Amino acid sequence: MKRLFPLFFMAFFGFSLLGQSLPSWIANTKVKGDFRLREEYKDESGKVDRYRTRIRFRLGFLTAINQRVKIGFNFASGSGDPRSTNVTLGDSESKKEFNIDSVYFVYRVLDSLSIWGGKYTSIKHALFRPTDLLWDSDITPEGVGFIYRKNLTDSTGFFLNGSYIALDEFKSSGADPFIYFVQPGLKVNLNNTVVKIGLAYYSGVHVKGNVFKYSSGTNTLENGVLKYDYKVFSPSFEAKWKVDGERVKFFKLFGEYANNTEVDDNDSGYEFGLGFGKKLKSRGDFEVKLNYRHLEKDAWLDIFPDSDAFSGKTGVKGEEIEVKYCLEKNVYLTVDVYNMKKISDTNHKQKVVQFDLNFKF
Repeated sequence: MKRLFPLFFMAFFGFSLLGQSLPSWIANTKVKGDFRLREEYKDESGKVDRYRTRIRFRLGFLTAINQRVKIGFNFASGSGDPRSTNVTLGDSESKKEFNIDSVYFVYRVLDSLSIWGGKYTSIKHALFRPTDLLWDSDITPEGVGFIYRKNLTDSTGFFLNGSYIALDEFKSSGADPFIYFVQPGLKVNLNNTVVKIGLAYYSGVHVKGNVFKYSSGTNTLENGVLKYDYKVFSPSFEAKWKVDGERVKFFKLFGEYANNTEVDDNDSGYEFGLGFGKKLKSRGDFEVKLNYRHLEKDAWLDIFPDSDAFSGKTGVKGEEIEVKYCLEKNVYLTVDVYNMKKISDTNHKQKVVQFDLNFKF
């Protein structure tokens, strides 16, 4: 990592000073990033209230090495936790960690079909995911996958997503755990309305009998390991309308459901909500999102859900409201409030309030 940036910029400026054209892979490289400063308050039953200041920095590169193949690599702050790229300030002004967040290829085999492999840029690019009920947005899946898109009519498109995601590797055993999924769906454009629906099927293999790092500790265990497998059906939808308001330009409804067929109790979850506002482009633009989630204990692996919703646990329910307000182009404020409680003990509650100042480039 320390050698990458000097070599990159030496190559860039060296060719420029010599009046030579840049190598095509450098000329075809796109760079993007963002920085976030967060003030967070957490209040959980039976625990001392917590205040902390956190930062996040991400830097990404995507280069086209030919007309069909791209290589991407992204770096992010964080401790290595797959569901967080935050770093908490303090610790006597210690240096902060910067990690490989993703490194991957995308090969466009056909105009309608692409395959990817490696540690992919984001789970939200691997499948249709209208909520974070099952997948935290920071997860960068490891494995291989495909993305298929095909127009059926002028207004209707078909998509099919699929992936093999590695969960762990054991030197002493050939039964390494992994998840695969397939997700067919449709996208329909009707005048000022866009409707997208999908049906995902997730199948965990060699999951039962294991225990995973970064678990939230809420799935059912037996003798210290997972008691159940996870084979989950998950339909989802999003409907978005363009409206001709001065301040509000869109309105949307969204939802997702999940059911684990491997268990008889505490086996399902759902999230639904609405949003409205105007895409954040200039001062005064805003977006609002409200949702409600209910995720039972064994509906899904507790290593994946949104880490801000009761610390990423399963067996929880509650509301979230998020408001974004644009201060300047590429600079915006976010206020995000989670009001969660345990399903089995509604007196055990957790409230999280986050104030973010975001910069994008």
